[in-house]
Amino acid sequence: MANAHDKGCSNANPRFGDMCLRDLTRQTLQQYFSGMAVKVPYPTISKIRDGLSSILRSAVDVGYLNRNHMEGIRLLLSVRGV
Repeated sequence: MANAHDKGCSNANPRFGDMCLRDLTRQTLQQYFSGMAVKVPYPTISKIRDGLSSILRSAVDVGYLNRNHMEGIRLLLSVRGV
């Protein structure tokens, strides 16, 4: 039985379970970050966003993905305290 790595998949975050990086959509990612807004401090959310964006950017650079769906993801203004 092939594991996720053998199928060209990588779990960037346990929240996404068995999803492949190529299956992450902008909508899925935006919902994930919006859902964290009420329970996770902004600095933590920002670090997660930056780390995941870096992973997806690297996947684009080596040809695993066509685009980085983290580009343009916005954190809620209320989370930032603005």
